[in-house]
Amino acid sequence: MNLKRYLLWRMALVAMLCWLGVSFYLVARSSQQIGETMARDADQMQELLETALQRQHTTPEPGPRVPSLHPIARRFTEPFCLRYQSINGLLSEDGCEQVTMEEPIPHWLATPLTWAGNPPNTMLRDIHLWGIKVGTLSIAPDRPRLLARHWHTLRDLLWLATATVLALGTLTFL
Repeated sequence: MNLKRYLLWRMALVAMLCWLGVSFYLVARSSQQIGETMARDADQMQELLETALQRQHTTPEPGPRVPSLHPIARRFTEPFCLRYQSINGLLSEDGCEQVTMEEPIPHWLATPLTWAGNPPNTMLRDIHLWGIKVGTLSIAPDRPRLLARHWHTLRDLLWLATATVLALGTLTFL
């Protein structure tokens, strides 16, 4: 076998293995950061929702009052699904709709990506108004958007690895 061709195949294999290792490390680290961010942001969302409810209940509007979660969700960078369930059964949601991805994740990568990029489950926070529990806020990661973000990161890394292998291959055959 030609030595240059052998070297090219070895470089391609090492680049693919490096891409896989770095990719899964980045996805796992990103999921861990999302879990930490989610815990920190949940407390802030609870305070913001309690403040919004206090403002709503001090205005002279009749009827049931359900807060809009959209202004609260816009303050945070991570895609979360927010659900507020009041004691009287009223429900308010933001970010919980199903998102269709523009380009599908390859099936051979979808399962490992879901496994490595598995953020924490739903966090619940009790909402109190003047010391009385008035509802529950549930905060969950928006999994389809997170998987799409992970896939875009991995795709960019794959293009970088491909460019590197092509450059090294060109240098090998010169």
